[in-house]
Amino acid sequence: MKLLIFILLLSSFAHALEYKCKAIVRNNKHKLIISEVTLKDLTSKDSFSGKYIKVLRRNETLAVKFNSVDSLRACTVYYHGSKAKDFFQQNYDLKRLKRPRAIVMRIEMDLGFEESVHMMHQNNGLFYNNAVTIPPSGPGRITEKPWFYEIWFAPKKKVKIDNNTYKAAQLVSSGPFMSSMLLGVGQSQATTIGIDLIRGTGFGASFYAKTLALSLGVTALVPQVLKYVSKPFKKTIFLDTAMIPEVIYHEYTHYALSEHLPISRHSSTVEGIANFYAAAISNTDSILKNARKYSRGLVKVEAKKDKNYEYYMEDSKYAQLDFTFKFLYALNGAFGKVYAQKLVFTASKILGSRDSLGIKTDLIPALRLALDELGATSAKNFKLQSLIQKFGF
Repeated sequence: MKLLIFILLLSSFAHALEYKCKAIVRNNKHKLIISEVTLKDLTSKDSFSGKYIKVLRRNETLAVKFNSVDSLRACTVYYHGSKAKDFFQQNYDLKRLKRPRAIVMRIEMDLGFEESVHMMHQNNGLFYNNAVTIPPSGPGRITEKPWFYEIWFAPKKKVKIDNNTYKAAQLVSSGPFMSSMLLGVGQSQATTIGIDLIRGTGFGASFYAKTLALSLGVTALVPQVLKYVSKPFKKTIFLDTAMIPEVIYHEYTHYALSEHLPISRHSSTVEGIANFYAAAISNTDSILKNARKYSRGLVKVEAKKDKNYEYYMEDSKYAQLDFTFKFLYALNGAFGKVYAQKLVFTASKILGSRDSLGIKTDLIPALRLALDELGATSAKNFKLQSLIQKFGF
């Protein structure tokens, strides 16, 4: 029986199908365009279901059909997911990718994840403008059917928030902040009056009273004016994660490296590594670059303009900041892209055995150990040390 099943599996894999469809891709100017692509490794003649990837809509159980309204989104996710799979499968020894088990990618997925039931009920709230890789079911599962790793792409939703000028004016005009500012202005004016009197260059009580009143009035009035003028101008933000290649690569990296860096270990180090490989697969130096149609109001994660290390960057609340990505991307310039990618992968394996995943306390030592494991010369060690100093560690 086992032999028969094995033969059937081999037969199905040998007859994997291909399909041409429209997807969002980067052109040679790195702009997002719609272009025809060829999907491979399909096991279905009419849906986005393959040996390695299966695209579902929301909480449905059947793959998205080729000619459905979700075809562009499904094709984009399948195509770039396959591209990321090929990158890791061809370059690294990863047990998880050696087995042809399809990972489910859900588009328009607005339900939340809960480890005991898989998907939360919509009454618990809906989610937008995000993408997340979820772990397989574990011993805490209370539902009947288990699940494997999945990647969820939430739908986009335009959200309006107060612009930065209005928020700053709100802060400045708040009671404690304004009291402090007025006190400072008053003290400054009193000092000026005292100096003038000592020098014998005073202008009289009426002049100083008017000057003080004007200074205090302007200090109190300007934030109110800014609030009034800027309040109507709201900032619109949204993120269509399923339509941006680097976001798809980022999430697949979490899955591909999950045997070394469990996806539950959210940190600046893990997110920086995911961005590093997303940029490598896309051959770019930025995440969300030229993505205005599918992303707005969000800070781009870019390799340009070095930053110095600050302690707050270790906080998981700031895990999506660009510092770790900038630092890791700089390895490309120091060692060349191929060696840098191998170095970060080796460091990822070392990090998998550590209890914490700090940038300074864990990533830097892991990179040093990775150089030793790769048999690096003293010149390469010097290059890494120079880079560490350049980024202010």
